[in-house]
Amino acid sequence: MNFNTKNKYATVFSSAGMTDIVFLLLIFFLLTSSFVIQPGIKVNLPKADQEEVPEERQQIVISIDDKEHFYLNGKQASENELLQNLYDSIQGLPDQVVIIQADKDARHEVVVKAMDYAKRAGARKLHIATSPLVEP
Repeated sequence: MNFNTKNKYATVFSSAGMTDIVFLLLIFFLLTSSFVIQPGIKVNLPKADQEEVPEERQQIVISIDDKEHFYLNGKQASENELLQNLYDSIQGLPDQVVIIQADKDARHEVVVKAMDYAKRAGARKLHIATSPLVEP
């Protein structure tokens, strides 16, 4: 017995639905992802071609604003307080990362002074924060 069906459907795979789902997932992840923003002092960082990202662990951040005030982890500190607090923070942790965020208008002398304080306190790993260079 041979049955003939009048309604024959051609099975075709359409990828349009799959691409819609992929784009929706991409938009969802872009909108829900969080960006790490370091809280603290407003500092205009200098630009650099290559930016080294420090490791994710407890970091000590020395900020220097455009008026050349020192901040240690967001708290304003005098030069003596900065040195003492750095010494207390680095004791026993010589591989502690110290990040220096200096405003681009701060004098070079002040930045070098902050680096010197970190070295005197025993820091071995110093990073200078920069903004990525935007190519025209």
